Amino acid sequence: MVQRPVMPTPNVLRRMAQYLLPLLLATTILGCSLFDGRVPPSATTNAFASDGILFGLIEVTWDLVEKAESYTVCRSTANDGTYFQIAVVALPPFNDTDVVEGSVYWYKVQACNKAGCGEFSLSDAGYVRPEPPPPPA
Repeated sequence: MVQRPVMPTPNVLRRMAQYLLPLLLATTILGCSLFDGRVPPSATTNAFASDGILFGLIEVTWDLVEKAESYTVCRSTANDGTYFQIAVVALPPFNDTDVVEGSVYWYKVQACNKAGCGEFSLSDAGYVRPEPPPPPA
């Protein structure tokens, strides 16, 4: 005799959807299971950009964040301007070599992991050290 699978009734299906759909959506949106204990890292703190101490680059540093797997570094040409992602790194510091002497750049850093990203750090400005003038001829 062939056994036929038992199909749940419409009421049972509705109840299952009522309870399982929010879990499925949360898993999809967060990119992780609600049961694996992963949470996004906290906000990045103490982000600093070097102020004219290095030739040809600006060094951006910040404090390590617990549970962070990577850090997104963003830059703008104004404190209240639009910030663009310029790098994703595993650990600090980040050396920005795509800079122009005489320009000021603003940086923010964000810690991320598989569960998401924390809040951005406060912004900090940095600039490169001017190249010394050539020796007299």
